[in-house]
Amino acid sequence: GHEHARGDGLDVFHTNTVEVLPRDVPGLGSAGQGLVSLRALDLVAVVDLDGPRLVWSWGEGEVDGQHQPTLLPNDHLLIFDNGDGRGWSRVIELDPLSGEIVWEYRADPTEDFFTNSRGGSERLANGNVLVTESNSGRVFEVTREGELVWEFLNPDVAHNARGTIYRLHRLTPEELASLPPIDS
Repeated sequence: GHEHARGDGLDVFHTNTVEVLPRDVPGLGSAGQGLVSLRALDLVAVVDLDGPRLVWSWGEGEVDGQHQPTLLPNDHLLIFDNGDGRGWSRVIELDPLSGEIVWEYRADPTEDFFTNSRGGSERLANGNVLVTESNSGRVFEVTREGELVWEFLNPDVAHNARGTIYRLHRLTPEELASLPPIDS
């Protein structure tokens, strides 16, 4: 059996992400299949939604309570690995064909970056990664070399804790222009 400290028995998978694959990805899945994150099982998977059947899976023994796997233009996956049991988080890029982690961001010291729940990461057009450290109320951008570009700390502080930020998304100029005007 698979035992975890997480979960209450009613949410045995805790599916925190479902993304429909927009295109066929050799070794991963076909357009229209679902990329899912099963947090309580430490598993990222692709399921055939018509089946339903498991097409591809990865993560057991590699990730710990992960969130938001996303398909990148190079057919790799970007995954926010919470590290719930180890006490530090990281962001990884996975080659799903080989199962190899080809890039990783972690803080130095590792304990300086940790959110045991929530969290997210987004590859930006410039190649950098936008990271949401949810429970710490922190969002930051890092380069592929791990250099901090900028960070935002939620100014909402109560009882010596910053307000949680669930997830942040960088808007493109086109997305920004399509928003309705803000009434002043």
